[in-house]
Amino acid sequence: MPKLPTCVQCGTALPTDAPKGLCPTCLARTGLQWALSASSAPPSADPAQVSIAPPKPPRPNRTVRYFGDYELLEEIAQGGMGVVYKARQLTVNRLVALKMIRPGELISPSAVQRFRNETEAAARLDHPNIVPIYEVGDHDGSPYFSMRLFEAGNLAQALGDRLWPLRPTAELMLKAARAVHYAHQHGILHRDLKPANLLLDARGDPHVTDFGLAKLTEKDVTLTQSQMILGTPAYMAPEQAAGQAKQLTTAADVYGLGAILYRMLTGQPPFDGDNQMELLRRVQEEDPVRPDQLNSKVDRDLQTICLKCLEKAPDRRYSSAEAMAEDLAHWLAGEPIAARPVSARERFWRWCRRKPVVAGLIGTVLIISVAGSGGVLWQWRQAKLNEKAARTEAVKSQQVAEFLKIMLNSVGPSVAMGRDTRLLKEILDLTAQRIDTELSTQPEVEADLRLVMAQTYDELGRHAQAESMARRTLQLRQALLGQEHRDVAIALDALGNVLESKGDWLEAEARHREALAIFKKLRGNEHPDVAKSLSNLAHVLLARGEFAEAEAKEREALAMRRKFLGQEHPDVALSLNNLAELVKVRGDLAGAEALYREQLVIQKKCFGQNHPSVASCLNNLGNLLKARRDLTGAEALHREALKIKKKVFGEEHPRVADTLSNLGAVLFDKGDYDDAERLYVEALAMRRKLLNDQHPDITLSFSQLAVLKAARGEYAAAEENFREVVSRQRKSQDRLQLADSLYNLGRVLASRGNFAAAETTLQEALQIRLAKLGPGHARTQESMSVLARLYLSTRRYANAEPLLRDVLHFSGQASPTPSPSSLETTALLGECLARQGKYAEAEPLLRQGLTDYQQKQPNTSLAFSTQSLLGWSLLGQQKFDDAEPLLLKAYEGLKRRDAERPSRSHQLLIKEAGERIIQLYEMWGKPDQAAEWRQKLR
Repeated sequence: MPKLPTCVQCGTALPTDAPKGLCPTCLARTGLQWALSASSAPPSADPAQVSIAPPKPPRPNRTVRYFGDYELLEEIAQGGMGVVYKARQLTVNRLVALKMIRPGELISPSAVQRFRNETEAAARLDHPNIVPIYEVGDHDGSPYFSMRLFEAGNLAQALGDRLWPLRPTAELMLKAARAVHYAHQHGILHRDLKPANLLLDARGDPHVTDFGLAKLTEKDVTLTQSQMILGTPAYMAPEQAAGQAKQLTTAADVYGLGAILYRMLTGQPPFDGDNQMELLRRVQEEDPVRPDQLNSKVDRDLQTICLKCLEKAPDRRYSSAEAMAEDLAHWLAGEPIAARPVSARERFWRWCRRKPVVAGLIGTVLIISVAGSGGVLWQWRQAKLNEKAARTEAVKSQQVAEFLKIMLNSVGPSVAMGRDTRLLKEILDLTAQRIDTELSTQPEVEADLRLVMAQTYDELGRHAQAESMARRTLQLRQALLGQEHRDVAIALDALGNVLESKGDWLEAEARHREALAIFKKLRGNEHPDVAKSLSNLAHVLLARGEFAEAEAKEREALAMRRKFLGQEHPDVALSLNNLAELVKVRGDLAGAEALYREQLVIQKKCFGQNHPSVASCLNNLGNLLKARRDLTGAEALHREALKIKKKVFGEEHPRVADTLSNLGAVLFDKGDYDDAERLYVEALAMRRKLLNDQHPDITLSFSQLAVLKAARGEYAAAEENFREVVSRQRKSQDRLQLADSLYNLGRVLASRGNFAAAETTLQEALQIRLAKLGPGHARTQESMSVLARLYLSTRRYANAEPLLRDVLHFSGQASPTPSPSSLETTALLGECLARQGKYAEAEPLLRQGLTDYQQKQPNTSLAFSTQSLLGWSLLGQQKFDDAEPLLLKAYEGLKRRDAERPSRSHQLLIKEAGERIIQLYEMWGKPDQAAEWRQKLR
């Protein structure tokens, strides 16, 4: 077959090995987007493994206002030296906000420097609540950058003249504060925080923007003398108002956040004035009116947070924006805040600095008073110690410890049912402080109490304390009872469970194996104790990806529990849950769903409707429905689970974060990216606060956010995040999670046109999935399919062919009814063979593919493209009469489709289909028709 002599996009001469008729420039620009655009990879059961859809190519231009690669639609903001347009980026067909220097400012070097300063500051930040930069460039000597478009406007516009409710205000400012803290961690001070510089998305979440006055601390980028008090005086820190630009620290931005909070609480900024000089003076010298005097609904704690940010002295404000965010989080959770209002003592101390003589006299009186009080306290403490010494009998200690065990078991999170657990945490911590001394003579009692405390701490998500208690329990019992005792095995299993919660799966597995060996030696091969230890071991093996051994042990435990405990016991339900997880991994979604539903019936009978075990089952069943593409059902289950978990565990807990993450994944699959991102970010923040930095759940959160960025077409940011995820997962023990991340990273690399790196990455993902899941698993076939598409796009048909044959073979084995992915694979294999000149072998595959498409997906680009390929395979066999109607119908069908949904990739298909018609008439000996079609294509 003759090769195309020129690039199908730009018409330049092609090198001999140019893939798909594209010159190197066009290939680098378009990446693999058109090659993957028809992909319909099988749905994934894993929330971190979502197919990345490329952005759609642009429609024909409807206006004539252009700026480089951007179609300018309307001006949406202006101020200072910049102007912002709503624009369409043509190469990726997405709406963006395009910021450029106003033409009248081009002659000002300072304006250009401030603009470039903003560009550099914003482009280096990657945070969900900071406006992301898409592209930075220079067009005809005018610098610009494009960023995400927020059509909901900014906070100043949303506020207007009204007050916001307190809770939404705190939630918004918490997110803004954490975004500002992130900028500080990356060496950037904003220096112009105000409501107009917080853009709002559709959910009302804030996104920090306008870094025009930002300071890059490590470069000491400062403004000129004439610019030192640039900014917005009403929201400006006193030191900034005084012109101390070079001395500004992160405290200046903390002040700006407090000023925004003040505006939201009171309806006005902290200060106003008749002119700028008067306003600057008031900012430096006066205290703001207390918010509760302007809005009686403002409570004491929220007012304290606000006023601490607005302290005149930088060192009296919050030490960081994160510290402010932490207090807002405490306020939202109904917990005590760290900041304290200026007390009478503090006011008195400030007065003392103005009245040193009087203060000295008062100080003398206070010293005498304190000394006298100290003597009384000492005598009281001695009396209490004597009383304690008289009551150290062993029986009393044991009774007290037994009472504490009963109390802890009675008010733990599993049975608290929404009551505030802060008291429980305080009791635990106080008991932990006293247990070493007050039970030191009763090691058996101490061990029993520590075991209960370890389990309670673990349930509360306080894993470090739980581990400490569990290890001490084991030490005490081993010293008292030896190495082979039932209580020692129980302690080993408890420690294994805590270690699994922490993500330390290797030691958890070792501890569970030790416990199982002891139980079997003491109880034989069949006993409830043995079943429990088997199930514990199976659960950690599941987490480690050792699925075959895990399933065998869980089935053994389930049979044993049913034999000894009956059909409706909580331990039977636990085994059903673990077994369902393993069955799901094997790809048997229907079997997994049946097990989950059986488990749910048992748990509701045992515990009622509102119990954490019921919530966990709802969560797992929701993940299963998501894998089966029942997104509406999955969302409902996750929301029900979230409600129960928040009621039982409170607003912040690792299990709450799990459900937030899973609910976000469902919303992502539904296309609700903003809500999904909000939940992902909330889950990540919670996990980073509660778990160690290397915990697998934190890595999962990073992975989910990376997938979301890729789905939005933010490939550079997605690549960076996926590389971080892969780096973290190479240190972990879960090879399948690593394979999922490698797969997603490979697709991103392909979309960016980095085919060599994409191939290496996708191959590694495929090898892991082959080893762990086998060739017949849907995720393995997914890897094969995407790697085959990569080979097809680079004209390496011999590499693609065996992969496509394997996908077709195993997908046919899995189900007698062809799936959409297997239909597409049939057509792709036919195309692969035809492009290698194997026309006779390709013909039946293309006929089958065309028949399937016409039945299930008629009048689609895939159907018409397959029809053209079938005609081409007949042409290659010189079956001209059969080829002609197919080629003509395919061309006309593609043309009609293009009129409905024009795109660049579709134009390529039309061009190729037309050239096949020219080739038909040339080979058939009909030069007039060939010339006519050549003219028609031209």
